[in-house]
Amino acid sequence: MVMLAEEKYQNVPPENNNSTSLDDDIKDLIYCVRTNDIEEVKKILQHRNISSINDVKDENKNTLLHFACVNNNVDMIRFLLYECAIGHNQLNASGNSPLMWAIQNKHCEAVKEKRIYHSGKKKTKLYEHMRKDFLQISLVKDGYQLSAHVKNKINSMNFFGNIFSDDHDGSLGNGDSRQGVGGATLNGQGETWGKQIRLYKEANKIDLLKKNEFDKSILSEAFNAQDENILHLVLSHPMSSVLDEQDGRAVSGMCSGVANRGDSAPNSHNDTAFTTNLADVKIIQECTRQLLINEKAKVKSGESEEEAIIRIREIGLNYFGNSFEDGKTSGEEVHSHNDITGINIWECCLMISKWISDLCLQNSTLFSNKVVLELGAGSGLASISLFTHANIFRNGTNQGPNQVVITDVNPFTLSNISHNVLLNEELFGHLDSAWRSK
Repeated sequence: MVMLAEEKYQNVPPENNNSTSLDDDIKDLIYCVRTNDIEEVKKILQHRNISSINDVKDENKNTLLHFACVNNNVDMIRFLLYECAIGHNQLNASGNSPLMWAIQNKHCEAVKEKRIYHSGKKKTKLYEHMRKDFLQISLVKDGYQLSAHVKNKINSMNFFGNIFSDDHDGSLGNGDSRQGVGGATLNGQGETWGKQIRLYKEANKIDLLKKNEFDKSILSEAFNAQDENILHLVLSHPMSSVLDEQDGRAVSGMCSGVANRGDSAPNSHNDTAFTTNLADVKIIQECTRQLLINEKAKVKSGESEEEAIIRIREIGLNYFGNSFEDGKTSGEEVHSHNDITGINIWECCLMISKWISDLCLQNSTLFSNKVVLELGAGSGLASISLFTHANIFRNGTNQGPNQVVITDVNPFTLSNISHNVLLNEELFGHLDSAWRSK
């Protein structure tokens, strides 16, 4: 891994000179960001020749946010994000984002700030925990706010309303009116505001699996960091919001190409009395998801091509026993077949399904004639994605995996895996005429 050598940037204070060149202004800004000198950054933005915060980069295309993250300067990160509205996912010449730098340098605080900013209002336990912490602190310390004039000068926006606000109209979480570029109120310009937000989000989508020139991704680096907190933050990325989208559009921030193409209405069953006895458990609700894992995957159907939509059923049971009960504590015997966690689609399953599809796209023969075994498959999505994309990117020539073995230990999960395989039999039939024997 080739990392930025900090020694390359000497700690030479900026000159106090209003007639400096743009190159000098950029060098001075980088120095001040690295040393966490927000007051000096404010002065440079106000008096120097900076017209766009996103154009401030060094010769390797590192942005100011890269330098703030690599030095774990939390106050500077907040200032750049919330006051300057800097692009938070710009890549440098090596394909590394600011988040990647924070992870590679094991700066959990910097990772958390980026994760909060990109929360997307996904209502998870981690989200609510961060929201509570977030609302107890001042967003940007007193004296660090930029004036409306400076915000307009650097083309900034006020994004506070998008972070942990329960309002859906874009109003600010602190009760102020909606604000746009430079903090100026947008009177009757909700459409303009919404367009600005959409453009910003579109330009800053995060793909956890996108690789840099060293073949590393955010997800792989999160595992390599060997820091449980960093890994937790990355794995709680709001990718699973794909399952909450009802209009079929891709969700900002999730892995590129994964989209929900609609759900069947949840189907409820009678006899919903709950039980702790696994022998009495029944399915009381089910919902089938239609997922586009990779937008580049097309299935030939006659003269046309169609999207490769994978169908996965999630089920709800009338069981409220503890799947992770500690037998030593409870005094009860624990059996692994009590684990019913596989009846739902987990975020990590979406990630691995997208990752597998990308592997098949990069190397179409990777799984050809292989025997693939998945242990603890849950919904079976990962194996179904593998079989589907391994065949699609071999042009449906029956040269995908020789055999795919999908396993689990819970009887309901196993039954649901079989159901999910049959849900996709039409898709499999287009890809491999002998799929049933594989």
